[in-house]
Amino acid sequence: MTPAPPPRSSSRGATEIAPPTETPWRSLNARLDAPAGLHITLFQEPVSLDERSALDGFGSGRDATG
Repeated sequence: MTPAPPPRSSSRGATEIAPPTETPWRSLNARLDAPAGLHITLFQEPVSLDERSALDGFGSGRDATG
């Protein structure tokens, strides 16, 4: 997986705490400290919901209507 570029939020007053990093469940997470003491986690899912649901361990065992 290719890391995403740094979020534009860091140019808007937020400080990057952790760069975009792949998590064990294959999401990309970046952590920021923003003005007013806010701690923000940005995340991106690199695959569609259908692709993710087909992966071993990511399904719910029921269809989307149930």
